[in-house]
Amino acid sequence: MTIQCPSCNSASVITKDIARKLGALIGTVGGAAQGVTGALAGAEVVR
Repeated sequence: MTIQCPSCNSASVITKDIARKLGALIGTVGGAAQGVTGALAGAEVVR
């Protein structure tokens, strides 16, 4: 399926993929936070 401009029906358009980029960012931040939480939960403090 070709993406076309709704105004002039030109096929020379580029998608911004804002939702995909935002979803990837949220997933990355969430994964990093889960990794840190897991590491801290498994860490043992030795004094």
